[in-house]
Amino acid sequence: MERKNINKMIFLMFLCIIVYNLAHPATPGLIELRNWKKSISGEFLAVMSTAMFISSPYLGALADNIGMKRIFVFMPLMYGTAQVFFGFVNYLPVIFLARAFSGFASGGTYAVAFGYVSHLSSKETKSKNIAKVSSAAVIGGAIGQKIGGMVAKIDTRYPFGLQFICGCT
Repeated sequence: MERKNINKMIFLMFLCIIVYNLAHPATPGLIELRNWKKSISGEFLAVMSTAMFISSPYLGALADNIGMKRIFVFMPLMYGTAQVFFGFVNYLPVIFLARAFSGFASGGTYAVAFGYVSHLSSKETKSKNIAKVSSAAVIGGAIGQKIGGMVAKIDTRYPFGLQFICGCT
């Protein structure tokens, strides 16, 4: 039972990270479309990364208290919603807020996935299983960026809408 649940979480993490990475290849085109300075991409990343760093321990603790499934299920929905604002709103303060919410959701996803696998793993398998989650995230990220790049060739904003659709399902 332990192995089945761990593999299920690894697969879910893989899918989430595919979705979370769909818009990365489209972001430079979106910035260009809005005639913003190219360096704003770094500012967006800094806001998202900071929110992820701050939220992870709190969402991990909350998941321990109210249940990991509740947190994990909500995070892709939050991420997808935030990405709609990032992709379709032109007001910069709202976009920065959307990036913060995306980081918050990413932090929750990672905290729950690693926490869940850690809780279910034996001492002997814990490191191996955590490495599997990490590997699934890396591979999912690469696949998500590939898919997002192909979708962005159709329209720069489509990957952002796709993130919302996938996050809701």
